[in-house]
Amino acid sequence: MVMTHLEETFAREGGSWAARASRCPTALQRVLERFFAERGGKLGPDLVQHVRAAYGRSAGEYVKDPEHLGVPRPALDLFVELPDGAKVLDIGCGPLARDTRFFADPDPAFRLSLMTRVVDGKPLSETYAVPAKKFQVMATEGCLQMLALAKRAMFAHDPSGVTFGDASLPLPIDECDMHELHLLDRAGTFDGAYSFKSLLMHTPEEYVGPALEDVAKLLKYRGIFSVTYAPGDTRGEIGVVKRPHDLLTATLDGTLNYFSFPSTAVVQRAAARAHLCLLESKWSDGVHGGVVLPDYFVTQLYRKL
Repeated sequence: MVMTHLEETFAREGGSWAARASRCPTALQRVLERFFAERGGKLGPDLVQHVRAAYGRSAGEYVKDPEHLGVPRPALDLFVELPDGAKVLDIGCGPLARDTRFFADPDPAFRLSLMTRVVDGKPLSETYAVPAKKFQVMATEGCLQMLALAKRAMFAHDPSGVTFGDASLPLPIDECDMHELHLLDRAGTFDGAYSFKSLLMHTPEEYVGPALEDVAKLLKYRGIFSVTYAPGDTRGEIGVVKRPHDLLTATLDGTLNYFSFPSTAVVQRAAARAHLCLLESKWSDGVHGGVVLPDYFVTQLYRKL
């Protein structure tokens, strides 16, 4: 395994601590927290690069995971907010380009085949009508391995090679990190932007504001932004559970994983500065290791003003 710069730094500067703590997950986690804290938030670029590399390693396994086969509820809700023919940006489409294809292809049988995700004990096909609208979609993906798989999925879906959307949009999937959306040079192009568990799930705190500003610049006036993430102030059965923004975890072989948990207050303040007005927040459960985590995720809908 080729180590990322973040992993090399941890192996060099935290390796001796990690070796002593490796047999105890709790102790190892404390080592990681100490390693992170001592760098005073200076790891942003390394974290962003590391996330791309980490997803590159797991791209093949991601495709095989049955949890990723069905479209989520926020994808269906977007059809309520936007008109037929709307131009939509799918931020971080992943290796299946699942939601990208769902937005772009109005074939009822195809869409029904992706409405299998179970929410509140029922598949989405039982609680939602199959959407009739068709969006003009552009997707972005920053991980090269996932990008290659996504383009393969798009070609398999449309062997003729005809791209979705109109000629004013570029290739349906563009190589672009979710923290560098300004590089698209598409200001005021999109009626809607959509991010399901990508942006804000691996976003260092100092990147939150600039990332939302980039999204706002790409939207038309009164455009809609749907974003789903795990916030740092997750609601639980015993009240609000607060978590730190940044979380590094490690496996025993030295592989690091990075996740972010921005609080809803931080996101809303940054969105307001970017002239994104919060319309609604919907909470949903998460599942980890077969255990249901109540109200673990939030989907927020914003309008550009």
